[in-house]
Amino acid sequence: MISEIVEVKYYNSSKLFTKLRNITMLQQKHIYPYELASMSIEKLNLDLLSPSQNYIIKDHLLQVEELKFKLKTYNIDIFNLNGYITMKIIKDKTPIKIDLLPIIVEEYILDNGQIAYIIADGMHRSYMAYLQSINPEIVFIRGIPKKLSYYAYPVKIDNWNLIPQFNHNLPADNSHIKKWRKYSKNENYKYYRNYNSKFNNCSKPKGGY
Repeated sequence: MISEIVEVKYYNSSKLFTKLRNITMLQQKHIYPYELASMSIEKLNLDLLSPSQNYIIKDHLLQVEELKFKLKTYNIDIFNLNGYITMKIIKDKTPIKIDLLPIIVEEYILDNGQIAYIIADGMHRSYMAYLQSINPEIVFIRGIPKKLSYYAYPVKIDNWNLIPQFNHNLPADNSHIKKWRKYSKNENYKYYRNYNSKFNNCSKPKGGY
């Protein structure tokens, strides 16, 4: 959990888009998946979006809630950033810089030619927005080359309420799969978007892929 936020700096959407165009893949640092893509900031109904994972971790959801209330004292709405922020937090007595980006959604072309809008980053914030009947602001990214498409398939759901929740981690019996991988386990991280290549501590592989 976050002990204290001691500094917040705001950066506009132009700065956000410039940095996003320069992020690399995790294991292919010469590839920039968003370099030539179209980007916009929009508000979309969550019913139009597809999660990229099959469950929610309650601990992560509570962290999002805590962050929401702490940033509110800085007049920052985590569902309406219109850019991104850099915050300095104190965690276990250690200062850490963390960037908070809007929810990132990618246009995803399925093998049958249909189009899905997959949540590439910000799953727990999206779920909280759903619980609170909020249409959150997202970065909508279109025109990514198909060969660089997101590394997992969109999860088909009719109702966000059907997404299971776990307290800390998955059950020990491995009865739930986090994501349906598009690539083999050995290749998966080649297509992982490394937002940390341009931003501070905002995303990292958590396993379970």
